[in-house]
Amino acid sequence: MNKIALVIVTYNATPWIEACLTSLQKQMRRDFDVYVVDNNSQDKTCQIIEEKFPETILIRSKENTGFARGNNIALKKALAAGSDYFILLNQDTIVEANFIEEGMKVIERPEVGISSPKILYLSNKKIWWAGSKVYRRVDLLLRPQFQIATHVSKKEDDTGQFDKECETDYIPGTSLFTKREVLEKAGLLDESFFMYSEDLDFSLRVREAGYKLVYTPKTIVYHDTPFKSQGKKPLKSVLKKYNNYFFGVKKIVDRYFSFW
Repeated sequence: MNKIALVIVTYNATPWIEACLTSLQKQMRRDFDVYVVDNNSQDKTCQIIEEKFPETILIRSKENTGFARGNNIALKKALAAGSDYFILLNQDTIVEANFIEEGMKVIERPEVGISSPKILYLSNKKIWWAGSKVYRRVDLLLRPQFQIATHVSKKEDDTGQFDKECETDYIPGTSLFTKREVLEKAGLLDESFFMYSEDLDFSLRVREAGYKLVYTPKTIVYHDTPFKSQGKKPLKSVLKKYNNYFFGVKKIVDRYFSFW
């Protein structure tokens, strides 16, 4: 069993999973295990993994458990198997060949609790994430949609303006490095968050435990997420998304930003 465990939670990931796992096969550093927790996909996700990536540790869920619980299922297995370092990665990402090598250089530092590389839109290579800002108390009242946190310079051209490593306020679950001692002190992801804000909650807990959160731009993750709105979505889908989002906002505010 390798000391590094990489976890991907999938749900109907047929358009992305082959490209994602292929990019992991090209890593300069190869001493890692890949866990995929499939949240009851109704497409060919599991078939693709079993046929083309048989070395992957595939865990099939009988229901859609959500992002936090899905990751925790694999994290618990990897912890029990003896892994000491953990990488969470979204199903719709492609990573550079030095992704694990450069990420490990940062997360192995004793003061670092979570880290992530620069994340760009796959479609146009503009910035998706290059650090984050978490707003404080009264500032929240001035934010649109009571927004707790934002990505730094999202949708800007990547011209090297964020090529310096730095501390950041939170790390997105899109691509996240952490380690055993952090999980033992801060805990796993909070499963009461089905989707959205679980990464912010985890980041805040890790900071409270005394660790640094570090942005490292020496490698890049490409995120295949729409740069612009893709037209109208079914009302049920939109309502579910915003229900999850505002539930997450309420939990974060109640837990960390209480005004009383």
